[in-house]
Amino acid sequence: MRARASRVWVRAALVVAAAASSQGWAQSRPVGPVGWVEILRFPLSDSTSLVEVHYAVERSSLRFRDEGIYRVAFATIETAISREDSVLLRSRIELRDTVSSTVQVKGGQKLLELRRYRFQPGRYAFRTSLRDEYSGLVRLFQDTLEVRGRLRGQLDCSDLILASKLTPSPEPTSAYWRNGLEAVPNASRIFGSGLEELAFYAEVYGLRLDPQGQACYSMEVSLRDEVGRTPVHYVGSPRRVPGSACAIHGRIDLHEVERGAYLLRLTVRDCTSGDSVQVSRHLFIARPGLTASASGTGTGEATALGWEYVGLGEKQLDSLFSTVEYIASVDERNVFPKLDVESKRRFLAEFWKRRDPDPGTPENEARTDYLRRLEYANAHFGYARRPGWRSDRGRILLQYGWPDHVDRQVGEMIENPYEIWSYEKVQGGVIFVFVDRRRVNEYELVHSTAVGEIKNENWSEFLYH
Repeated sequence: MRARASRVWVRAALVVAAAASSQGWAQSRPVGPVGWVEILRFPLSDSTSLVEVHYAVERSSLRFRDEGIYRVAFATIETAISREDSVLLRSRIELRDTVSSTVQVKGGQKLLELRRYRFQPGRYAFRTSLRDEYSGLVRLFQDTLEVRGRLRGQLDCSDLILASKLTPSPEPTSAYWRNGLEAVPNASRIFGSGLEELAFYAEVYGLRLDPQGQACYSMEVSLRDEVGRTPVHYVGSPRRVPGSACAIHGRIDLHEVERGAYLLRLTVRDCTSGDSVQVSRHLFIARPGLTASASGTGTGEATALGWEYVGLGEKQLDSLFSTVEYIASVDERNVFPKLDVESKRRFLAEFWKRRDPDPGTPENEARTDYLRRLEYANAHFGYARRPGWRSDRGRILLQYGWPDHVDRQVGEMIENPYEIWSYEKVQGGVIFVFVDRRRVNEYELVHSTAVGEIKNENWSEFLYH
């Protein structure tokens, strides 16, 4: 099966709605392009699903240079979509942003792009690179997606769009038009200062029809944080709609909602059959400058943050976060650089709190094990002035954990030493092959069977030259 790319649906569009205030974001802007990639599924039939790939690039993160009387930024987005290790298609998007002065460029403004594809059921791997052509800096994004068709004879639902703009639109005037609405997605899923309204959209299929050809549904909405608090929860009144499919949408005022990570969950119930279906999506509410006491999560700084982060400066906090980027989510990697110092302290404490496998014990076992691996990588994998955690073996150790088996080969039968790491519980069993090509104890990753990692079935060629 080969997937077919649709035509280009939208040119670069500027969305001024900010996920955080420009003043707060400017305090610690990262070097290089900042962007997001979000993939959503809308099943069309039992054998086909519409897959939308939403791209968003932080306008202020691009480098502008003089071209005559204008200032111009130029970025490219390249995506490869694979199935069963075979690349099905590649896309390349060029983004050009022209302004008369960079004063016009504010934090929170984004350049948007959209691609749509029709896929058959299966598992797909997405690999995207965002390159600032004028600075030469690149950011990589990887994701896997399980695509299925529409469930026959059952209540079903699409993925959930979290929108920065949701307005009635009788005519299809933009690529983001659907069912009488213009739903512009917030691919970053960051809300808060500057974007205090959370709009959402999804599609429901398979409602049971009455004799008049109408259906009825009710919708329950909840917004829940990582510790179980639910600042938003309501159940809507039953609604009648023509036909067995419809769009569901709504808005949530976030002014009174504290900063932090949340899960938005919609539960749709069929009034006639009694069946229900759920759809959810994670988001982050950022409020730069918020102090520990103002957030309402603790009475003192040490209680709210954890003693290990109290008194640390921004450079130290940035250094700590850089060592955990391998296990951080895309949202976490994009949010952290935009926070102020106080928020970064809280973020790091909450980062490990979310990963604690047993919150009832005083020790965070996940953090302890990660720090042990970090120490091991630095002690054994360093080369020249580069710390071990930045090496290929260091990354794999931190990202995937301790290998189940390591096969080391050093001897006269081969020219270059190599190691094969095996993981039995990762993706059903994978390997990573590292070769010391220059024989200086710098082992490079040359092949892996893991999804999203480098693949080279002829990796043994690196052993002899």
